[in-house]
Amino acid sequence: MRHRLIKGDSVDRATQLFIEGGQEAGLPYNPDFNDSVQEGIGWVDHSVSPKGKRDSTAAVFLKPARKRPNLDVRANAMVERITFDGKRASGVIYTRGSVREEVKCRGEVILCGGVVNSPQTLMLSGVGPGDHLTEHGIDVVADRPMVGGNLQDHMYLHWVHEVQEGYSINADIYGARILPHALRYFTTGKGLLTIGVSTAYIFCKSLPHSDTPDTQVGFRPMSDEMLVSGTPGPHKFPGWSASVSYLRPKSRGRIKLKSANANDHPAIYANYLDHPDDMQSLMTALRLVDKIYSTPKLAAILKRRLNPDADVNIHNDAELEQYVHAFGNTMYHPVGSCMMSGQEDSVVDPRLRARGVEGLRVADASVMPNIVSGNTNTATVMIGEKAAQMILEDAKS
Repeated sequence: MRHRLIKGDSVDRATQLFIEGGQEAGLPYNPDFNDSVQEGIGWVDHSVSPKGKRDSTAAVFLKPARKRPNLDVRANAMVERITFDGKRASGVIYTRGSVREEVKCRGEVILCGGVVNSPQTLMLSGVGPGDHLTEHGIDVVADRPMVGGNLQDHMYLHWVHEVQEGYSINADIYGARILPHALRYFTTGKGLLTIGVSTAYIFCKSLPHSDTPDTQVGFRPMSDEMLVSGTPGPHKFPGWSASVSYLRPKSRGRIKLKSANANDHPAIYANYLDHPDDMQSLMTALRLVDKIYSTPKLAAILKRRLNPDADVNIHNDAELEQYVHAFGNTMYHPVGSCMMSGQEDSVVDPRLRARGVEGLRVADASVMPNIVSGNTNTATVMIGEKAAQMILEDAKS
């Protein structure tokens, strides 16, 4: 649902100004990004209940099912590997604390470890690139070269500006100043604590040959820095930030094992900016933010630019490329490392069944063959819902 802000508060004022500045810069207003047209600038939708509470998948899907007799949740458990009886998945071995346990399955094993852990678990279990598994002393159950490949992510840049008082929530989100916002939330279900980090989005085309929007900008009426404690916290001055991301990256990476030990984090080769279009799009998007912030309405309340540093010439390709390389980061939208397709070389088939073995499915963002042109949360929920439907259908057939 939409935000539940109080009309005229700092978030409402700042976000409305940003949207109006974007319109002055030539962007169309979009009242609903989930409708038939994605392009434009407008307010962000959030997963918020009518009472103003953010709804997670655990709250919406898992909590109502906790009392079912066929559900046993075992937290703080580390999966070591999937076991096989020949080519058929037969169970899972995991550790919880110092105890090592094995669970046998009568139907299927459903792997939902995520884009990093799912390919890692498959490879630890003997399903993956044969040479790579042999290199780590793992017996090969199925030689599947694409396991861990096709890795994609949304790389993004963070734009930070100091602004005038009254247009940022930095002062409201630390210390005692958050107390009235907490009171408003608990009594009315409205206000500052009902929003996500970003309150407005831009979806636009940054490359001349793009048929659909390929770039996303997320506006935030706040800014932060890394504190001495090692955690982020708001700046002590009013600030805005914007996340700039290319949505259709052409660069591809890979997940690889470091060892046969499940406790060793795998190696992640993201290969950001491997394709020149990825760099070009990010540079175009950064210049769009600069254009929006240069409109009269926004220029009047903006003070100093902190990131990119004021010395960076936004219109100089070499300087902007250097900034992208130095400050580009993950948007935490990785997908694709257990790719689904109708082709025999894919990791899973269109019903999410792992190829080369039996009784095993993968159901998470790793199965996406191509990254979606937006945040990956809702698409991943859809994968889970579709997987559940197919599991039931196949069990009846």
